[in-house]
Amino acid sequence: MGIAIDGGLFSDMNSQEVAEKRKIRTAVWVSNLANVVLCAAKGYVSLRSGSVALIASTVDNLLNVVSGFILWSTAISLQKLDPRTYPARKERIRPVGVVSVASVMATIGLQSLIGSCGALVAPEYSFFLQGNRMKWVVGIVVFVTFVKSLLANYCKAFRNELLKAYAQDHVYDIIINIIGLGAAIIGHRSAWWVDHTGAILLSLYTMRLWCVKVLENVNSLVEQTAPPDYLQKLTHLCSNHHEDVRVVRPPALRIPSRFRLMN
Repeated sequence: MGIAIDGGLFSDMNSQEVAEKRKIRTAVWVSNLANVVLCAAKGYVSLRSGSVALIASTVDNLLNVVSGFILWSTAISLQKLDPRTYPARKERIRPVGVVSVASVMATIGLQSLIGSCGALVAPEYSFFLQGNRMKWVVGIVVFVTFVKSLLANYCKAFRNELLKAYAQDHVYDIIINIIGLGAAIIGHRSAWWVDHTGAILLSLYTMRLWCVKVLENVNSLVEQTAPPDYLQKLTHLCSNHHEDVRVVRPPALRIPSRFRLMN
């Protein structure tokens, strides 16, 4: 039977570390809740506008929502597990969920790509941005982008790696929102094909993003040897634990987010 070791800090924390952990947890919740609300708002205006570029950018925004939900549900499921029954703590639930959702999202991106390419060849296309509709569509997308910029700066204020990833995702969403809105406005006012071209580019980007996610999580499903620097520190720790301990090289395997010692 193996011994599971967390790859993070020791469990003993002082009051300052506890307060920092609470701030990090709050930032994660704020980011997840904001992602859901903003994605729903943008999805509504995208469908109402009829812009395929905005719709394609909304599909990409679902990445943050789905990823946040998977991380949250996994954390909840891991809280009350008996380590004697589940020594690996069911940590493969998250990569399996990501791979499953990524397959669906990549398929949606492919469908958007096919539809946009078909519309370029045989355009049967009309915009719905006349009059006041243009103003509130642009206004909502700009508001979503502004809130994303606030969230990015908020997450960047922390040194936590998870929040750094959230900040990077928010920055990507800002860029995607700008591209989608720009393609929609240009496609409405001058060149209709710009909207479809923007949708094609965003669909390709979405497919690439989800394929990368699949590859990352498929690798985490396979137990890999721990990095050399981790093994070196572990060997040093075991060797200096007691004078009678003799260690050649403790075998350690990486499971999704931790390391595990094997006999």
